[in-house]
Amino acid sequence: MTKSKILVILIGIIILIIMGYFLTNQTEAPSPINEAKIVAEDWIQNDSPTYTFDGFDLEYISGEKIDEDGYEFVFNFKSKSSGYGDRNDQMSAQVITPHTIQVYVYSDEVVNAVIDNSYSEFYQNDDDIVYSVPVFFVDLEENFIEVQRIIESEPTPTTSILELIKGLTVEEVNEGLFTNINPETELNSLEVLNNVALVDFNEKLDEGVAGSAMVMSIRGQIEKTLLEFPNIDSVVISINGEIEEILQP
Repeated sequence: MTKSKILVILIGIIILIIMGYFLTNQTEAPSPINEAKIVAEDWIQNDSPTYTFDGFDLEYISGEKIDEDGYEFVFNFKSKSSGYGDRNDQMSAQVITPHTIQVYVYSDEVVNAVIDNSYSEFYQNDDDIVYSVPVFFVDLEENFIEVQRIIESEPTPTTSILELIKGLTVEEVNEGLFTNINPETELNSLEVLNNVALVDFNEKLDEGVAGSAMVMSIRGQIEKTLLEFPNIDSVVISINGEIEEILQP
């Protein structure tokens, strides 16, 4: 091989190295939501009691920003047996069980994780299973914000609405959340028929309500809270049995 050919090859190699360097350094840095997704995925694989016990086939479904520093991610996975958490001391049916897990990441830290809209992976101790239920409040920009409320029993549509009408905690107020549901609102009844939630309140629900934005917000808080349940496709709201003339702007 002549010196000129060797020189050409060396020059080609140098050019390739330089191009590789620039391509590597021009790659965009991971976006904040992708970084948060990595945090969520790593937490599931290493710290989720249910997944680390017998989970497999972890699959990313969706992710969204829910406030300035917070993200919600949804993953699917399967377990080799029924139940939740560490089941070493439990008798569990050996059956492939599909799960959906919602993971909440704030400031690059997982603060809650809920499986199948019922079991909190994050809030539990050695003695009791602690469940959580999603309810929806509103932020200062009038966006609906999901909040997980810790409860002592398995969540139902009724328990979710009771948590909603309790109003806000001090911490939630400090986070800039508010509710358009009057504090004296009471739940009269709630039943689900053919995937339709029929929910009836007392007259306080629309007392003093003015403006279409407030009406839509009240309806949105109730509907979004109930639509989290897989057996509910739509919601009918009534006040003391009345449907037509309620929540008018």
